[in-house]
Amino acid sequence: MDDGAYGALKIVIEAVRRRLEGSGDVSELLTELKEPVEAMEIRVQIKSQDVAAEGARVTAAFKDWMDAGAGGNEAWRLEDENYEGWRVKVAEGDGKEGWVLVRPSLHDPGE
Repeated sequence: MDDGAYGALKIVIEAVRRRLEGSGDVSELLTELKEPVEAMEIRVQIKSQDVAAEGARVTAAFKDWMDAGAGGNEAWRLEDENYEGWRVKVAEGDGKEGWVLVRPSLHDPGE
């Protein structure tokens, strides 16, 4: 399951829970949410004959790089829970935090 489907499922679960408790709907939780300041998606086309194997090799190499200290960059921390590829929190300074997700595409087999 990708992040969008997982997030949608969590919202549906919370909506049902709130309805059963009589504590309102989830829209009040969303009123103060702000759009991310910056969002970027980079897709890399895999040109290998065996796309799945190459995708697995690249994601494993990224995990190895993270395990080895991310090139000495202490701002990058591997998330404790990873369901699809590897998610990394990135400290951006001034208490701000972003993230990076490296994974083969679930929708486009060549990416």
